[in-house]
Amino acid sequence: MEAHLKSRIEKEVKKNLPSSISFLKDIINLKSYSGREGNINKESVVKRVYEKAKKIKNVKVHTQYVGKNQNIISVLKGKEEGKTVIFVAHTDTVDAGIRKNWYKCDPFSGLEGYVHYKGNRTISLEIEEETYNNIKIREQMADIWEKRIEKSREIIYGRGSYDNKSSVAISLLALETLSNFDISGNVIAANTVSEETNAAGAKKFAEWLVEREYIKNTYAIVMEGSYAFKPLIGHKGIGWYTIKTKGKASHAATPELGVNAVEKMSHILHYMYKYREELLNSLYKIMDDNILGKPTFVPGTTIAGGGIKKVESNKVYKDNINVIPDWCEATIDVRLVRGKRYPEDTEKVLKSIKNVFKDFINEKAKPSNWSFDVELDRNTLCSPCAIGKNLEDAKNNFLVKKALSIAEDVQVIKLDIGIALGATEATFLANKGIQTLVEYGPAGALSHEPHEFVEKKQIEEGAEILSLLALNLLGGEINE
Repeated sequence: MEAHLKSRIEKEVKKNLPSSISFLKDIINLKSYSGREGNINKESVVKRVYEKAKKIKNVKVHTQYVGKNQNIISVLKGKEEGKTVIFVAHTDTVDAGIRKNWYKCDPFSGLEGYVHYKGNRTISLEIEEETYNNIKIREQMADIWEKRIEKSREIIYGRGSYDNKSSVAISLLALETLSNFDISGNVIAANTVSEETNAAGAKKFAEWLVEREYIKNTYAIVMEGSYAFKPLIGHKGIGWYTIKTKGKASHAATPELGVNAVEKMSHILHYMYKYREELLNSLYKIMDDNILGKPTFVPGTTIAGGGIKKVESNKVYKDNINVIPDWCEATIDVRLVRGKRYPEDTEKVLKSIKNVFKDFINEKAKPSNWSFDVELDRNTLCSPCAIGKNLEDAKNNFLVKKALSIAEDVQVIKLDIGIALGATEATFLANKGIQTLVEYGPAGALSHEPHEFVEKKQIEEGAEILSLLALNLLGGEINE
């Protein structure tokens, strides 16, 4: 039955693959920078996704406003109200950057080409008559190449091709494939907005799931551009703590009459680097995770002082620069891991981190004629999440085992589970109690760089993998 089922899925995927490839190129051609993805009432990526989903038989398409933009939520109902499988892929991208760094100055071409793996984490790209050599890729993607027999593949090129429009196309192709089966549960493809900025789309979608009671017996697969459908089981969270120093303003010609808040901040940042291990050890005592490892921090990600009128993108508007600044602000990017009693101790952990920074500054900087505050920006807070308490737990998890074995079988490659480098939309689903793979997506590279691409073959392989995974997770009898 399994071999016959796989053969049937391959046939259905191949039938609709050309139109899915065309759809992918089409949405790459359209800009959809984060916060500007559009809605179904005007020409946009969101409208194209909506139109594509509406063509799939037996699928009900929901729209959900997130500001002026819209999530597209496509639901394929099963014959029984049992389990639910969710595919999540966002429609927004980061900025394309300097256009001349792309082939023919066009980041949105959607052209086909080739990638060649040269070893030592290095690839070359062929786009029409142009060749780009000595491009470095992430170690995790190089590891996939090392395991493959083939060292060249066809690609689709352009901003968003890998992160994350190929996953949008794959999720809808899988849904289209599954619509030809009498499935026992529900399958949802959620194409969300604003992932690259504040994940507002994912947060809104999570609320939608709660309202409609799609929480129990539910599995979610977050389709971030990943490493050839290698199951990534967790990621660290993000806490942005702001340190603000307060001094006393005076004329720059008489600095002795003031207290320079920028100078005091520079001392704090210096101490953070000088006593880095000491500060880390204090954080380790609060949280130390068997899967996610230990927390990290990066001080000075953003810094501004008195005399700054406003900051827009990379332009700084200054005012009163002949005045000793009486305030200065710096952010500390803390990569959080789970506490010992997660999630019950989350608030305690967040408060303890704040106290660690305050105690450290008081001890090292010894404020006297100046003061400081430490605050957490809760609007940007992203919680850590992972499947299992340790790696053994994760490897024995039903969702993880199925995702791993199916991806290996379809691609004929040996894989292992892993941890995501950055945070994803998974946190907003996992923290609703949904078992969630934090990344499980196609192979490609250069997601936030020039020459972004996805491997063309992964559109077909990905749809087969997702379809088989959904059917295995839903269980029950499958009528074809």
